[in-house]
Amino acid sequence: MDSSLFDIAQKFRQFALLETRGSSPLYEKLCLDISQDSDLLSLALETRQGQPPPNLFMATVHWLLMQEPTHALARHYPNLFPNADQDQTPESDPFPLFKDFCMQRQEVMRKILSERRVQTNVVERCGLLLPGFTVISERTGGKPMAMIEFGASAGLNLLWDKYTYDYGEGLRSGDLDSSVKIVTSFGNRRPPIFKNIPRISQRVGIDLNPIDVTSERETSWLQALVWPENTARFNNLGNAIAIAKDDPPTMVAGDAVDVLPEIIRQAPADSTPCVYHTHTVNQFTPDGRERLERLMIEAGLERDLYWLSSEYRSSEDQLHRAQVPNDISPTLLLTSFVEGRRTDEVLARCQTHGQWLEWLQAE
Repeated sequence: MDSSLFDIAQKFRQFALLETRGSSPLYEKLCLDISQDSDLLSLALETRQGQPPPNLFMATVHWLLMQEPTHALARHYPNLFPNADQDQTPESDPFPLFKDFCMQRQEVMRKILSERRVQTNVVERCGLLLPGFTVISERTGGKPMAMIEFGASAGLNLLWDKYTYDYGEGLRSGDLDSSVKIVTSFGNRRPPIFKNIPRISQRVGIDLNPIDVTSERETSWLQALVWPENTARFNNLGNAIAIAKDDPPTMVAGDAVDVLPEIIRQAPADSTPCVYHTHTVNQFTPDGRERLERLMIEAGLERDLYWLSSEYRSSEDQLHRAQVPNDISPTLLLTSFVEGRRTDEVLARCQTHGQWLEWLQAE
């Protein structure tokens, strides 16, 4: 196996073991099998530069399969076939069907892989962000919040105050009548949760290619990015899209490091600018990360603002100068710029798609 195939094989293996394990048995198995299959790895090399190959590859197959729900492979996808075959017997192994499906659609897959982006809009991640927004609001005396999200996709996570949140043990918040139900468990420490959501003065989303929530083709791509076992996420996604159609946030097409400074400057003077993102900077180049770091520092010298993110990190990560817990979970990081002074705090460990968070701050 040459070096390019070896590198991409490692990405599929890491995706299987670090991200899909415990959340998608189907993707875990398929990605481990792909990591040992040179034909599929060669096809995955067509992935658009800067995009995560496993995520884009699995979404591409899912998108095509959604258009052919009678194909035998669909029997292994719970969202397409309610009684999907999840047995682990050789006879029920989905990989031969999966590979055959891909090999017969190589040309169309190459086109999709080379053109599309991973633009997940996981509304359940708002369950991780809500405690961070609560901390920001408490520290600013409940001032109106100017929400600025980059990597916003369709902007569904800009509408976080329109969803119901249930953390268990009677801890609920948000719009309790909402059709979007977000369930997030927590560890030994209760995270701080809004009793009353503050006023949102502004909602601006930034994306290289914003998803049009009125386009069925574009929203079906969002659906394809949801892992097949996560049927509750499919329902939440559809309901969030319906809410967005009625009350769409402002979306700006462009590179975050180019357009963020002006959007921050334009935030209402009586509001708290809150820049946030979830699982986005993994798609940035090293230079892009350095530029983002610099522009946030410069913006923080001009006015008080807060920067909240849920990402995988390492102790060398330029976006993360706070002490990093020694595990492989993503962390919720709050960076505050108050009177020109920067503070970094790891608020919580968390699960990639918002299933749980472990609050780390003292109550």
